[in-house]
Amino acid sequence: RTTDYLCDLTTHVSQAGKKRYVDLKAVPESKCKVIPNGLCTNEYKFDKKERKKIRDRYAQRDFIWLAVGRFIPQKDYKNMIRAFNKIKERNMELWIIGKGSRKSEIQDLIDDLNVDGVKFLGTFPSEQIPSFMSAADGFVLSSHLEGFGIVLIEAMACKLPTVVTRSGGPED
Repeated sequence: RTTDYLCDLTTHVSQAGKKRYVDLKAVPESKCKVIPNGLCTNEYKFDKKERKKIRDRYAQRDFIWLAVGRFIPQKDYKNMIRAFNKIKERNMELWIIGKGSRKSEIQDLIDDLNVDGVKFLGTFPSEQIPSFMSAADGFVLSSHLEGFGIVLIEAMACKLPTVVTRSGGPED
């Protein structure tokens, strides 16, 4: 609202984000447009050799779920851990790539619930993420609020089936 008069157009990456801006009266609908995030798909694609290499190094079970993102409240990893804990089939792992100040809270929840099969892999350079996506069998985005995470587009470009929460942008 404060700076709207200074611009001709406000953009957002999702319909949900645009709706929120308009509903908050931060910008009039006539001056707001959705321009989805893009991705260079040459860098993000399934790689069978990388799948084998990563699985040989990290996998201990048959099915791998992958989550990639910072440990912040918006990513709602606690919800993801609770959901993973409810899955009856236990021949699977949940790999989490990321860092952040809330990691210890997630570890505490895993310990409290006695959740088996969760691995914190740490962080990797962005050019290595497609290898982990190739190694996984499914991708999870558990955010409770998301504009439209590029990581979701990256996972889909690697032909990785995705499970996402209703959090705004991913619904587009």
